This record gives sequence, C-alpha cells and structure tokens, in this order.
Amino acid sequence: MKPIFSFCFVLVLASIHLIPTASAQRASTKDFKIEYLEKPTVPENLVRNVAFQIQVPASVFDLSSLRLFGKAMDEMKTDAERLSGMKFFSLEQEVEVVDEFPTVVVDIAMGEFVANPPRIQGTPVSKESEEKIFTATFDCRWPMQVMIRNAEGELLDGFQISTQRTIKFGNEEFTKIESGRGKLSYTKGKWDFRNESDLRAELASGDGVPRVMWKMFLNQFSEAIDELEQRMFFIEGKRQVALGTAKGRKFDYTALDEALDNAEDLFDAGDFEGLDAPMAVWTDWLGRADYINPKAEVNQEVAVELMLNLATAHLYRKEWAACGAQLSAARTYVSPLSDLNGRLEAMTALLEKRRKSDLANGDKRPGEDEKTYKAVDFKNLIARRTQNKDVQMFINADLFDAYVAEFAQWQADVLGDAPEAQAAQAGELGMDARLGQRVSRVPGGFALGLMGLVDADLVGQPFPEEIFAIDDLVSLSLSGMQMGELPERIGDVGTLKVLDMTGNLLSALPERIGELALLERLILRNNQLTEMPADLRNCVSLKVLDLRGNPISAETVSALQAAMPEVKIKTD
Repeated sequence: MKPIFSFCFVLVLASIHLIPTASAQRASTKDFKIEYLEKPTVPENLVRNVAFQIQVPASVFDLSSLRLFGKAMDEMKTDAERLSGMKFFSLEQEVEVVDEFPTVVVDIAMGEFVANPPRIQGTPVSKESEEKIFTATFDCRWPMQVMIRNAEGELLDGFQISTQRTIKFGNEEFTKIESGRGKLSYTKGKWDFRNESDLRAELASGDGVPRVMWKMFLNQFSEAIDELEQRMFFIEGKRQVALGTAKGRKFDYTALDEALDNAEDLFDAGDFEGLDAPMAVWTDWLGRADYINPKAEVNQEVAVELMLNLATAHLYRKEWAACGAQLSAARTYVSPLSDLNGRLEAMTALLEKRRKSDLANGDKRPGEDEKTYKAVDFKNLIARRTQNKDVQMFINADLFDAYVAEFAQWQADVLGDAPEAQAAQAGELGMDARLGQRVSRVPGGFALGLMGLVDADLVGQPFPEEIFAIDDLVSLSLSGMQMGELPERIGDVGTLKVLDMTGNLLSALPERIGELALLERLILRNNQLTEMPADLRNCVSLKVLDLRGNPISAETVSALQAAMPEVKIKTD
C-alpha cells in the first residue's frame, strides 16, 4: 500500500506549485504582431480547380444524410471561418470548386464514429414551471483523414482531424430537406421532449442519432476546411510573435530586455537577417543555464524561454534545421503538464508549414502590381452545393485505414527526418534537468519529490547528488525509491524542514542529520532502521518523527522519546 504521507505530499506539491517566490527568477514573455505573408504548402499554380471527394460508406453517412436536416452552413462554425484580419488569395486566376477536371483533389476519408452513452438532462421550462425539457449530450469522436493530391493522384500534403466534441440533441429547431420528383421539399419543426422516455425513443429509432452524426461531421469538416485554406492559399496579414526575457530581483537582466526590444524592432521591419545581435545575446545567456537550481541567474524556466526565442528567430530566417533543434531542446526541459506544450506544438506545426511552403513555392509572392484573387469560401460554397442533387461529393467507400497508412508512408518517404520531426521529439534529459522539472515553489523556498511509482528507472539507484545544488530546499520526498543510503552531505541542506524517506532501504542515518536545525518532520516509514544517531537530538525544530515499519526496538524508541520529549514519535 502506498504510504499515506507520500500521497498527501504529492497533493501538497500540486496545490502550491503556483505560489510565487520573490527570490526565484522567472521567464517573462512579450507578444506582438507583425505583417507577414504565409504561402501555400502545395504548389500554388496547381490550386485552380479543386474537387472534394468524401469517402465514407453510404450505410454510415451520405449526401442524403447531410440534406436531411437542412442547410449545412447553419451548422458549420462561423467564428473561426478565416483567421481574424487575414486576407486569403490566389494568383493568376480565381479558384473554383469543381466535380470534373480538377487540378487539385481533396480526398477525405472518415474513420469509425464513436459516441459515449448519452447524458440526459432535464431543465425547467421556466422558473415558475415544474415541467422540464430534456436534452441528450454525446461525447463524440469521428476521425477525418484529409489528403491533398494533384490531378495524377500524387500526394502533396495531408493531415488528420480527430477532435473530440460534445454534441447535443433536443430542444432545437430543424429544417428537413428531402428530395422527390426532381425537387427538394422543406419541412420545419422543433424537437421539444417533455419527458426522458420520448427523447430516448427518438434516439433509438428516429432522427436523433443521424442528427448527432450530421452535427459531428460538419464540425469536423469545418475544422478541416480551416486547415485546408491555410495550406492552399496565400495568407496576408498580422502574425503574432512571442519573445521572452527574464525577471528577478537578484540579477540584472537589462541585456535580455534590450535584446528583446531590438528583436521586436527587427521583426517589425521584416529584417530577419538582422537578428544576429539579439540571437548572440540569447545564445550567450543560454550558456549560463543551471537546470536544477530555481534561483540561478538562468534557471530552467528562463533557459527554455531563450531556446524558444532562438527557435522563433530561426523560423523566420528559414533556418529550418536550427529551428527544429531549438524546439527539441526546449521540449526536453518542458514538463508534460506545462502550459508551454501548447506553444511548442503550435511552433512545430508552423515549422512544418513554413518548410513545406518554401519547398513548394520558394520565394514566390505577388508582384507589386500583380492582381490577386480572393480565395473561394469553401464552407459557404459546399454548403450550397449540398442542395444540388447532381453533386458527386460523397463516395461510397471505406478508405480511412488505407489513407492513414498511405499518409504515414508518405511522411516516412518524403519527410523522413525533417526538422519538424526532430522538433517533435525531446532530447536526452540530464539528471540535473530532470530533477529541476520536479522542483516546485513553496512558501519559504522549494520542494522536490520523487516517487517509486513515477520514477521507476531511478528506483534502487544512489541518492542523486544533484539535489545538493538546489538553493532554499525546504521539502524533500524520495518515497519508494529503495535507496540504501542517505549521504552525510544531507547536513549541508540547512533550509530543509520536511524530509520524507518512506519506502527506502535505510539501515542507518548519517550523523550529520543533526545539523538540520530547521527540520520539522522526518518521515522514515518502511525502512530497515534499528537505531537513531545521537546527533538527531540537535534537530531542535523537529516536531514529528515517523518510524513505523522499521525493526526498531521499543527500548530504543523509549530512550529516544526521553531524549526528545517535545517530538511526536510514531511507531507500530
């Protein structure tokens, strides 16, 4: 059984991680926007006549299903239809959506539709009424593999949309569209379930499940179009750039602040080649990094921000390999639970798009007087075309697994060890950096915790000497690590207030433990201790000594209690 104190200790660390410590150095990020032209990731001269082919078994979903409940546009997301403030365009001619003779084919294959059992909820019709309206909520997943091909069927680019979404059914208006005698008929209505049994009956035999699938498909399709537009058109507008510096009272970060200001001016002017000077500053400061000590001039948090600065500069200078290397390095030092992971993923995706667009289109851009053509609104056009009985957008086929395999092979063959592949992988983490990731800020200093269940590869290894480099360490937990010895150097950690060595193989404690004058809690459960060092009585602040699970005699405990009457000693 896991020791109770160890579990509580982890919870305490989680709850106090965000408590600020005035003396610790921290990263500080500044966001600003610059004018920038994004290019398509496929050859722009091919993006002229675009065909959409949606491969899905007709038994699951087809054009009739899409028509069943009305205009597709009503369900497509409109708030993220185009990136805010961005101009989407093509060169030479306007892009059209066609059924025949395409220059680009967008192949979409749907995977398995999965939905959890619905959660049924009733809400009062009004404050005065006890009558309720019932709705069903589904958590759905319906992966969509998207492939962009040329007219010959060769793969140019691709991606997968696998977002989990929450879809509701009930208490909503609808317009059913059905075809007959060569025309479409419209029927309006509203689902308004006043008892749970009627709602469940509709889900079991009526239009409820098709409606849920229809909503899910359109949401996935909408997200896919948002991504397609960014891969098939030029995009002109403002892009957000994030650069960092450091804050802290103990050190002077003026040089980093000046480097950030200089870089912002260069980004604003589009002078990316001129970034040499701030990049040199970031590289120099990164060389001072101390990955375990939160109070270092360049601690792990600040070092990661400098790596991201360098990755950003390399990205805009088209130095793809260097960008990937810096993102990989930053990923090495970022905890899986850190908010920085979203930023890393976004930068890795942007690296992939920028590199692909450079391969596909080089330095191609509209000339000063060259006419451009506004990008077709795929969502609006396709929504209207679903009303057309002659459209051939849906194909009765089950090709999802084949497309996924084809795309994976294409990535392996064409992309290989591309910089974005390196950026997606973390480098090897040294012990100092690994421990540094586990250091949390707490009142009065820092806490470090390792656990056998989480750090299995360290179980049975010696006490990490790197721990002694942590300034102001007030709490240390090494629960379940099966360490056979606690070093004499533990006496150097004079700030320590809590020491938890539960579940180790200790047969003795070092004499220098008596030098921990601030130690308040000493947890030694489930070890092999038979006696305590005489110097332990010098721990004048000690309040709790937990010796449960040790082969220590009652006589030894009694003598110990007599020597330290103010300490609460816990034994079996």
